[in-house]
Amino acid sequence: MTVSVQGPLLRVSVGGRWNLDEPWPLEAMAALSQVADQRIREVRLESADLGQWDSTLLVFLVQMVKAARARELPVHTELPEGLERLIKLAFAVPAKAGSERSKTDAGFVTRVGESVLALPPKIADFLNFLGEIVLSIWRLFLGRAKMRPMDLFAAMHECGVAALPIISLTSLLFGLILAFVGAVQLTQFGA
Repeated sequence: MTVSVQGPLLRVSVGGRWNLDEPWPLEAMAALSQVADQRIREVRLESADLGQWDSTLLVFLVQMVKAARARELPVHTELPEGLERLIKLAFAVPAKAGSERSKTDAGFVTRVGESVLALPPKIADFLNFLGEIVLSIWRLFLGRAKMRPMDLFAAMHECGVAALPIISLTSLLFGLILAFVGAVQLTQFGA
């Protein structure tokens, strides 16, 4: 990657490998800081000897374009067609206000403490449920169950085989609703 300033023009030529496993080149941070220079009046993004790349390169380029747009600088791109389409797609729909994730992550000790405090009620509920099942099965084997075997088989038939038509209809309608809602949402992202 090379960064050069030619008068009022900032020329950023990305190249090499851009993968999540590897850190950004040092020139990338320099390029982002140079966009804030008041002498810069235009930004040109190019590619030269671009190797394998993933979303890391796209994140860098989107940050460059955002920084340039914040200063209302014109941005010219001479990138591979797929990369240019991804950049346009990134700016196709503006982000909604308040949709950004907050960067306040709880510390390790806090997360462990919250998990430990949430555990006893879950364990108590599980043990109560397991105890009810064991007692019910024990009563069934001893012949003291409050339900006749014929009523049990009738309930199993009603909840199983007899329920298939309504379950099938509900599943079909639910699938149609999900497809419709998904299509509406995906059109906002250019799909």
